[in-house]
Formats: sequence, structure tokens, C-alpha cells
Amino acid sequence: SQGRAMQNSIEPAAVLAPGQALIELDLLTASAEDLWSEGELEFVPVRDGALNGFGVWIEAALSPRVVLDTGPYSPATHWAQSYLPISPRPLRAGEPVKVSFGFSCNQDLADFHHYVDLRLSVGDHE
Repeated sequence: SQGRAMQNSIEPAAVLAPGQALIELDLLTASAEDLWSEGELEFVPVRDGALNGFGVWIEAALSPRVVLDTGPYSPATHWAQSYLPISPRPLRAGEPVKVSFGFSCNQDLADFHHYVDLRLSVGDHE
């Protein structure tokens, strides 16, 4: 359904550009306000293709030698990845794409599914 992330397993061959961190938190020192942010990332596609969504996953350093990575290049977990679809947009290898993002908090705690809102946009596509 539109506006909701779908949990999928994203094939590595479907990835157009290397992943980047939208947000990094040190859970030992982070405050509740640290999550609510916005910014811009630049992705450089490694091949031609159609951008039709974003894959989202987590990496968590549980100890210096143990990392939980749910990304498409890591062994499968039951969390898999989330897929956020957008209207398709053609991309060419090597041509940078700027992606704006924003995390916001929906204060209506009764609607838990919309408590955290993530906005991603490329040009007019959001």
C-alpha cells in the first residue's frame, strides 16, 4: 500500500548504488532528539537502471566483533529489508543523484504505525 514500507528481500543485483547511512546513533550516548533530523545524501549509480524505490536496512555494532547487518549483501535474517517504492526514474551509471531525507515524529501515539515518518525524495519524486 502507498506510504507504507514493504518488507522484502532485496537481491544484490537490484541495487543501483552502494548504501549510505541516513542516521548513525551511539545508543550509549544518544538522546531522544537525535533521531529527528533531515539532510541530503548523494548516491552514484554503478550501472544504468530505473530507480523505483529505496531499500532500507540496519547495521548494529553489538560489540567490537559482532555486527548485525540486515542489508542485501549480508546473510539473510528474519528482518530482511524494507522497500520504499517511488515513481520510476531512469538513472545512468556515474551520474550522481541527490536524495533528501527527513525523519519526523507523529505525535499521535494512538496510531503506532505512523509514529516515525521517513521522507525520501529525488527531484519531484517523494
